[in-house]
Amino acid sequence: ATFGLGLGLMALQQFSGVNTIMYYGAAILIMCGFEEKDSVALTAVLALAQGLGIVVSLPLWERCGRRRLLIPSALAAAAAMACVALAFWAGIDTYKYVGLLGVVT
Repeated sequence: ATFGLGLGLMALQQFSGVNTIMYYGAAILIMCGFEEKDSVALTAVLALAQGLGIVVSLPLWERCGRRRLLIPSALAAAAAMACVALAFWAGIDTYKYVGLLGVVT
């Protein structure tokens, strides 16, 4: 049961698209209409925020429990991916900051 749960969590991470956003973050922001210099800076902010989130969450795992951290963070990741999808679906020019919100979240 524990092995299956671990596999499920790994699959959830892979299918969430977080790695795609991290890899293509600058390109997505350029498509949103940001200048190349600004998109690289925003991607650096994204990487710093991810690192800060990891550092903050490590001590919370044992104190709050993994499940209490996993469910809200998975929902937040889904909402962020929905923002990026909305920005591309509805027109990136109109929803520039919705795309930014999805990438930075």
